[in-house]
Amino acid sequence: MNRTLPKHKISGFTLMELVLVIVLTGIMSGISIKFVSGAVDHLLDVTRRAQLVDVATLSLRMMSEELRLALPNSVRIGCANQCLEFLLIKNSGNYRATAIGGNDDALDIGLSDNRFDVIGALFDADQITFGNNATDCQNGLADCLYVNNAGNPYVASNLVTLTGCTNHLNQVSPFYCSQPNAINGSFPSTPIQLLFSNKVFPTASVTQSFYVVDTAIQYRCTPNTVTPQSGILQRYSNYPITQTMATVLPPANSQVVLFAEYITACTFSVTAGAGANLGLVTLELTVSNSNGDSIKQLQQVRVVNQP
Repeated sequence: MNRTLPKHKISGFTLMELVLVIVLTGIMSGISIKFVSGAVDHLLDVTRRAQLVDVATLSLRMMSEELRLALPNSVRIGCANQCLEFLLIKNSGNYRATAIGGNDDALDIGLSDNRFDVIGALFDADQITFGNNATDCQNGLADCLYVNNAGNPYVASNLVTLTGCTNHLNQVSPFYCSQPNAINGSFPSTPIQLLFSNKVFPTASVTQSFYVVDTAIQYRCTPNTVTPQSGILQRYSNYPITQTMATVLPPANSQVVLFAEYITACTFSVTAGAGANLGLVTLELTVSNSNGDSIKQLQQVRVVNQP
């Protein structure tokens, strides 16, 4: 007896079906790539712009922090509004205005004087740089003393060199200005004195304040719209103080710090307040990259314009 084996149905893709699947897969892949590449491009754009924002934000923040330590009435603008200069406060305190006892040494307003008692301790006085000549302050070799600098603080006649720190026992050392006694931890019992080159301070400070200035600071912007990476913002310090703002780069012996790159535009301005009002400094930076991305940021800083 012959048995007929069951027939198995042979399944598979026809050539037409295979071609159709390949075509559909290609179409779907193309659509997917379009959406994915668009998202990736958007992410890269956001990342590039975020980097530009970081450059501008960090630069403006650091400039603002230093500007808050500017000597009153010392902020000035130059180089077609692309240079900002000010005198940096290193220390400050209060001077004795009236002598009470025989050993008291008050600051003589309207008369030539070369020393005064400091009210209280002068912390970190060991960081003050003292000079030997009246011109050391102007030449950046010593720190400067200012009392009620209502005039131009860059004029040579207003630049007073700090020459030393002492007390009524004539013990000359920064130790007597800033540090407690190493044995018992107490501050010196005799008043602290600051010594300076002979000067006639014409008017007193309402708050009996004095300032110790370390150096002049200048931020100089050199934008470049054609090659953004060549546009730079630099910080200069430790150069001689001049009555008029330098139109060329400060001397080679100054300290130069590259502050930011990719600068394509910048504008600095200052508006002086009236009377006891605060001055307003406006900082604008435009940062760009070679892809055509560009951001502009503005920061405003209130500065003291009255001593």
